[in-house]
Amino acid sequence: MYYGKFQRTKPGSIRADGFLKEWLERQKNGLSSHYAEQGFPFDTPMWDGGVGKVIPASIVYNDEAAETPSQEAWWPYEQSAYLLDGLVRLGIVTGDREPIALFEKNLRFVLEHPDENGLLGHAYGASDSEWPMAVFFRAVMAYCEFADDEKAKAAFIRHYQTLPLEKLALGFRHINNLEGVLTAYDWSGDASLLEKAVAAYRRHDEHYSLHTEDEFELYRSKIASGRNYVIHGVSFSESIKLPVLLFLYTGDASFLKDAEQGLAEVLKRHEQIPGLPSCNEDFAGRDPLQGYETCVISDFAWSLGYFLMATGDGRYADRMEKIFFNAFPGSLLKDFSALQYLSSPNQVIAGPGSSHSFFFRGCATFRQFRSDHSAQCCTGNVHRILPNYLLRMWMLDRSGSPSAVLYGPSSYSGVFNGVKYRITEETGYPCEETIRFRFSAESELEMPFSFRIPQWCKAPVAELNGMPFRIPETAKGFATVSRLWKEGDTLVLTLPMKPVRKQDRYWSFYEYGPLVFSLPVKYRMTRENPSPFAPCELVPESGWNYAVPADAEAEVSRNPGGDLFRDVPPFKMKIKGVKISGFDELELGRYTPEIPLFHHVLSGETELELIPYGNALLRITAFPDTVERKSVNCHQVLVSKVYPYDFTRGMDGQCFLPEKVDPAELLASAKVVEPERSGYCDLLKCFPGAENSLAYLYFRFYSDCERDAFFALGASSGGEFFFENRKICVVEPVSDAEYIAPEIVPVRLKKGYNILTAKCVLGQVPMQYRRAWGAMAKAFYTED
Repeated sequence: MYYGKFQRTKPGSIRADGFLKEWLERQKNGLSSHYAEQGFPFDTPMWDGGVGKVIPASIVYNDEAAETPSQEAWWPYEQSAYLLDGLVRLGIVTGDREPIALFEKNLRFVLEHPDENGLLGHAYGASDSEWPMAVFFRAVMAYCEFADDEKAKAAFIRHYQTLPLEKLALGFRHINNLEGVLTAYDWSGDASLLEKAVAAYRRHDEHYSLHTEDEFELYRSKIASGRNYVIHGVSFSESIKLPVLLFLYTGDASFLKDAEQGLAEVLKRHEQIPGLPSCNEDFAGRDPLQGYETCVISDFAWSLGYFLMATGDGRYADRMEKIFFNAFPGSLLKDFSALQYLSSPNQVIAGPGSSHSFFFRGCATFRQFRSDHSAQCCTGNVHRILPNYLLRMWMLDRSGSPSAVLYGPSSYSGVFNGVKYRITEETGYPCEETIRFRFSAESELEMPFSFRIPQWCKAPVAELNGMPFRIPETAKGFATVSRLWKEGDTLVLTLPMKPVRKQDRYWSFYEYGPLVFSLPVKYRMTRENPSPFAPCELVPESGWNYAVPADAEAEVSRNPGGDLFRDVPPFKMKIKGVKISGFDELELGRYTPEIPLFHHVLSGETELELIPYGNALLRITAFPDTVERKSVNCHQVLVSKVYPYDFTRGMDGQCFLPEKVDPAELLASAKVVEPERSGYCDLLKCFPGAENSLAYLYFRFYSDCERDAFFALGASSGGEFFFENRKICVVEPVSDAEYIAPEIVPVRLKKGYNILTAKCVLGQVPMQYRRAWGAMAKAFYTED
């Protein structure tokens, strides 16, 4: 049984039109028809016989070649499966047989070469990992439902019936095959597959909840914990859908509750401006300097689609659109010849050594626009983003009637109560506010039709056949019109957009409907060689050191002929800004600078012209505020001795010293720490070799009068801050005070010395984070 509010439509029933059709052509004529230009493993037979005997050095982070079999041998099969899934879906939505035929060739080899146990995908002698099959199966799912290939369906039903429960539950990302197991259950009705899925998810949780150091496995207890955790962004994006899928086929609401609460907790702590979690490659907070993988654009949106199906809640569709219309075009060249591995809201340089994240800082090409990357997951996964959006634009409700869930120029052809019909969606959305739905059918058709009112739209307007039409009351963002539809009926929906300023700590950004706006930074582009797919370097040629006042008004104008995938943007937004100090140069001549907390205004107001995020390859999206801050002197920093720390427990329950400290006693027992010039206090310099440790730092700030002030606080790898006998801030592990923007906390300083206590912890440090232990605390006041 299926318990979702929406269900997917048959692949091939949706066709793109307008700018979406043009985008598909750009993808097809770009890397999707020149995928061999992306190098290994895309220049091999892939799943049609295997990738060969040696994985090139560029595939492995540590630059060592890996002979098969090895733990790395699954990489090229994951990466090529991403590509094949994208290509077969591209063929389905465009009607192009060539990419479909390529997938059929790969599928044929898989079906003809089961192993001795009857399992598929292990004929290459490379790895016994089940993770690549989780990726490959998505292509199988789309193809089988498009082509009605019952033979292939039966083979994969047998595969998942045969797959041992223990192997499904345990192993690197093996549990993501639940998507395949549950689809096989949907195809076959075999209840044992549903039972296996539930049991495997339970076993996965039992095992990995005892191995909390694993940063790649998202188990149920972690999702439901309500605590902060740092996990690989792709692992999260792939696995957060699993409890949703289990709800869809069991009806157990506890699965959906855990998933929704878990997703909300992650977004509260790690949401980036374009709507997806920051991750480079692990979660990295809300700082607009932190990046997100192109893989996550694809995988996170895919999982959100299941949230939408399960709940019927339009908020998930809103987020899918935000990701698709901002993060996606903002991470690749408009001719689909190159992409970034990591992209971010603020990026003013994109070259081979410009990666400013703490993960492979300066020594990886992750920020460069290239057709290939040192890890080829994103280069395969990017092919999936556009076709997947198209395939999910239209869904069916539980009655089988159509729902327009994601907007853009398209058409959907379906059957309701035995009558064939077609709905054409004519629009330039999100580059215009009006959407026209035109209906045609074999005969008059009594049918409900649902459409989405985005959460950002406060005053939608509709017309039916040229007459004003009252939009029915919405349910979770969807309005439903039930009527007798006749040939030529036209429903016109207008979604007025208004510019909105959003604030986060000491920066702000602007949105307009589903679009985020950025200040474009002019650049000089050079390619490494004459090939149209050669890596490029983008070097800034205009300034970006602007702050925006809190009361700045935004004015938006339409740019006729503009498009998110063209050099001409569809909109321009004008705001007033001022030039500031401390934000005008590349850090060390090669990195995008962080948003300055301290600066001063250099000039009067000037008019800034912002454009949609997706049009700006180099950009400033988050603008510093215009507040001029004055520092309060930190007279001295002291540190306690070291105590043991259990990273599997919360920080708050591990106390070794009282929160209220006697200054005289403190001066007698603690030792002095010398902060870095940045203000960071590095405890690893004080206690080399420390592991799973806790220590207290005491910052002595001197104020010349009683005043309102603020602390800017950060901790590595986590910490709690206390002031005036109360806890004022928690930086949950894992974080990095030198690379992630601080939290801002208002306080009242007394005249004289004020002691801020920081309980700093060093626990399990994820692979993508630095091993760091310490804290940063700055005090300041304003005269406004």
